[in-house]
Amino acid sequence: MKPVKSFEQFRKELNESRQVNEGILDTVKKTLKRIGDFFSGIGSKFLNSLVAQEKGMTHKGVKIYPNKADLAVLKQEGEPVKELPLPEAWGFVEGHDEQVFEDAEGNLLETKIELEHPNAEIENVTTKQLKFLLETHIDAGKAGKKPGPILIWGAPGIGKTAIIEAVSKFHDMTLGNNRLIVMDLATMSPEDFFLPAAKGGVGIDYEPGTKSTRLPIEDLPLFDVREGKKGDDEANGVDGTGGIIFFDEIARCPAKVQNVLMKLCDDSRRVGNFELGSKWVIVCAANRESDESDSNTTYSFSAILGNRFTQVNFVPTFGEWADWAGSAQNAEGEFVVAPEITTFLRFFEDYWHNMDPDDMDKLGGKKTIFPTPRSWTKASIALKNQRETAKRLGEPFTTDMVRSAIAQSVGKPAAQQFAAFLELTSRIKPEDIKKVYTDPTKAPTIKDVKGDLNSQIGLIAAVLMQKSKDKLTDEEIGNFIKWVILCDDERMAMRSISQFLDFHPEVRKNEYYISDLKNELFKHYSNLATAKGGKL
Repeated sequence: MKPVKSFEQFRKELNESRQVNEGILDTVKKTLKRIGDFFSGIGSKFLNSLVAQEKGMTHKGVKIYPNKADLAVLKQEGEPVKELPLPEAWGFVEGHDEQVFEDAEGNLLETKIELEHPNAEIENVTTKQLKFLLETHIDAGKAGKKPGPILIWGAPGIGKTAIIEAVSKFHDMTLGNNRLIVMDLATMSPEDFFLPAAKGGVGIDYEPGTKSTRLPIEDLPLFDVREGKKGDDEANGVDGTGGIIFFDEIARCPAKVQNVLMKLCDDSRRVGNFELGSKWVIVCAANRESDESDSNTTYSFSAILGNRFTQVNFVPTFGEWADWAGSAQNAEGEFVVAPEITTFLRFFEDYWHNMDPDDMDKLGGKKTIFPTPRSWTKASIALKNQRETAKRLGEPFTTDMVRSAIAQSVGKPAAQQFAAFLELTSRIKPEDIKKVYTDPTKAPTIKDVKGDLNSQIGLIAAVLMQKSKDKLTDEEIGNFIKWVILCDDERMAMRSISQFLDFHPEVRKNEYYISDLKNELFKHYSNLATAKGGKL
């Protein structure tokens, strides 16, 4: 039998192997001791919380995401737990390029709500910048540098929570080394952080002469400072790498909860006699006060608390989202956002994020349903599910059913526009659309849709969708340019070419396009030669 290794030996072996192998599991198995349904020893509190979560006994407002080391240890100990699926978070797809979309006249398209923070002192960051900031923060935590907490402000529905929950998956993806504890502060009270305990019962009796004391819930990786390095090692988990604590809705939680956070987020990272594990980092998220449409919402965020944070305001662009939506797939290989929704929003970007907290609906009162990146993702799921139900029941999935499915998530105006757009594109025969790339003289053009703007945009979208995922041949590129010329509409030509190059950026480097096709295009549409800075 192998001798029981010290924690330092265990951690050294784990770091050297860079994977949870059988030797390490054997070490951990010997180091951990079972006490009934609970563990004690290295990483015991986190393991106990995972077991409790599996049994439906998690504390209010808490979700826990283990890493591979935790899952392997629990499996070996006869307590296998399911790994919570992380949400698909747009903006963390490897290799995406930042992009800003414009309308036919080259103007930047804006949403009704101001995505930038009203406080000019707070730095605005893109998705790429936010990812870099979080990666740096996590790296510093794993190195034991105890970085200060980060607070991410942002408009409702842009994906703050999903991105933080998914950063664990994208940081060190191969090893799955990040733990994540998510706490919804809007649902919590001070009593949810600390529980009464009998003297001499659990933990260390640090209040001599008293009959009871208070101990932190096991979901929090805190240790009694009198335990020193031993307590810190346990708090940092079975592999000693710590993790991320994500406090959501920090500006909506009661003042007494903020008082607890104020101590955790201080340089000492202590609450009473308890200290946060040295490898753990804190990330928080909040809506801005100007975003709150409900007058009954408690909004309190003190300057004293704010001074403890690195603060940024998350400002995604439509281009970032559209790039992600056009490629992101779930575990079943299905698009997270339905391709027809992505295509619709590329042409009607005003509906991407259209929230105004001061806007009143026609029936009076504040609007509670509106388009956002989050609600469009929900609309996509609803559309897919309702289509499948209709198919199972043998019923046609009508245009009105499409409108209703979308309206339930993004509201009626956007849903009506989407349904009309989808209905139009469905009326055009696919075999005729394909002729744009094979025989443009026989394909429908802008002239064939009788000057209606929505119909024209629908036709362009239908054409682009035919080859949106294909690598085009020189002949297909040439035929598309000929079709644009046959349309004989300069405004629609700008839309067509601009979106065509968004779908197929490689065409910009195609020699046939550069040397011949652009000349033909500019000869027919002289204004296109200077449009968009000559980048066509």
